[in-house]
Order: sequence, then structure tokens, then C-alpha cells
Amino acid sequence: MPRRCEAHHALHFVLETPEGWAQRRSVSAQILATGAQARRSDLLLEIRLERMADRLIGGDLAGAEVELDEARTLATQSQHPWSRWLVQVSSTGLALLRGDFVGIDAAIQGALALGQRVQNPWSVPFFMVQTFFWRRQCGPLDVLGALLRGALPAAGGWSSSLVRVAPAALCADLGAASDARRELERIAADGFSRIPRDRDWLATMAELAAVCAHVGDKEHSAELEELLAPHAEQQVVLPYVICYGGPVARALALLAIARRDDRAARRHFEASLASAAALGAEPWHARLAVAYGTYRLSRAGSRRDAAAVDLVRAGEDKGRQLGIECAIRSEQQRIAFIAER
Repeated sequence: MPRRCEAHHALHFVLETPEGWAQRRSVSAQILATGAQARRSDLLLEIRLERMADRLIGGDLAGAEVELDEARTLATQSQHPWSRWLVQVSSTGLALLRGDFVGIDAAIQGALALGQRVQNPWSVPFFMVQTFFWRRQCGPLDVLGALLRGALPAAGGWSSSLVRVAPAALCADLGAASDARRELERIAADGFSRIPRDRDWLATMAELAAVCAHVGDKEHSAELEELLAPHAEQQVVLPYVICYGGPVARALALLAIARRDDRAARRHFEASLASAAALGAEPWHARLAVAYGTYRLSRAGSRRDAAAVDLVRAGEDKGRQLGIECAIRSEQQRIAFIAER
């Protein structure tokens, strides 16, 4: 039984590609069955949280909540600090997705402390990713600059492609187009096809798409659009729900704006808004409302678009309630900059 369990587990990780998420759900169901018989509570907990992420990728919030509840039960039963750490990381990631920001800094710090207590090598990288995504929402962005200059090198051998893209993404957030272009060219020099197609790939491509659209890089934008199009209905979710990066359709909307395809931009924005609402992702829904409304108002002859004005106002109001004015401003500036190029 243990060998069969390990074989299923190995197959599960073989499927760690952006195309493999649906198959992982089938394999993970087998792992849960064999793991329960083998009494492998550590494996069961890990798989529950992987299933949680896969359910969110497909937009299944209710299913993800069930998986998290099961993982919490397993962590309570095991009483092992490692289990508590991983569940706290995932719980914090879901709170970031929903906009449950009360005590979020303490939650991120608490997960780091738990992980370091058991000397888990992923505790620092996971902490950095959650801090990065959280600070991009609420600011100040100069804190992220310090993080990228100092903390990322301290992560040792962590080789996630998302780490390489983070400086370019931050430059785009700050409106520093020339710096973003330089960082983009550094990454593109190796070719996007060489970026590992692992569980970080979709998040990496979505971030690159936003940067490409921002700097007006038509050649690389076309390549990224082709790569992302098959995943248009998916959500950007990092393993164990470390963080949520919004709908893939949002990245496609930005690329459509950059190539002046109004119909595609509107279609992708509307799909993004609908999926973020269904997922209960209030911060991203607010950002997308502002982005879509700002885009519609930027179109010639659309200044009297009352629905667009309402979108912007609703997004701004929700952004103020959540304390993510920094992200709201970034969205407005990004869309205005791309639309005017």
C-alpha cells in the first residue's frame, strides 16, 4: 500500500503543468483513497491543499473551502507544526483572495514563524510571495523594491520563474515603462518557451503579459497571447493557494487593449469580472471594475458611458473599503497608459 500511494503521489507531480490541473484532480482522488488506507495523514493534508488550489483554478470556491476544512481537520489531528504551517499558508492565501485583510500581516508573519520553527525550506519563499502580492494591493510599493533587492537573494536556491518576473512586474506597477522594458528584454532573451511549464508557469505568463502590454511590446505580446489563450477560463493560483493572481482573462484583456482589439478586450474584461465575482475575489473584482471602466472611458466617443462611470466608482468605493487604493491607482494608470500608446 505505501508503494502504491507513493506511485500515485509521483504521478500527481508529473502532471504539474498548466494543462494538467484537471487530470491532477482525478489522480489526487486516488491518492486520498490510498493515503487513507495507508494512514498517511501528512500526504493527505498536502493533497487536500493541492486540490484546494486546483479547484480555485477552475473557479470552484465551494469545493476549495471543503478541501481547506478537511486539511484543517487533519492538521488538528496531527498536531505537527509542519501541518499547522501549511494550513496557515493556505488559509492566508484564501483570505488574500477574498479581501479578508484584518490581521493579514500577522497571519503572514505567523506562517513564517511556524515554518522556521520546523526549519521548512519553503517558509521564506512562501512568506516573500505572500508579502509581495499583499503589498502590491495595499502599498507602499517602495517596500517591494527593498524586498526584491534584499530578501529574494536570501531565498537560496529557489528558482521559480515568478521570481525572475517580479522586478519587471513591479516596474510596470510603478509606471516605470523603460525599466519594465529592460527587465522584460532580459527575460525574453532566453525565450519564453524555456520557462518551465510547472505550477508557476501560468502566474509567470500572466505577469509577463501585463508587462508586455504596458511597454507596448507587440512581438512578445503576440507570443504570450497564443500561450495564454488555451487557459482563458482559468484562474491564476499558486500551489497550496499561496496567492491568487486574478483571472487569466484579465491578462488577455490587457494584451487585446495593446493591439487595439476592442471587441476582444471587452469580452475578456467581462469574463474576468464574472469569474472574480463568482470566486468571491473582492479585491480583484474591484480592480477589474476600475480597469474595465477606465478602458471604456478611454475609447473615443465613450465619455458619456454611464455604465463605465458606475464601474469605476464601484471599484474605487470597494477599493477604499478594502484599503487597496494602491492597487486601484495602479490599475487606472496602467489602463490609461496602455490605451494611449
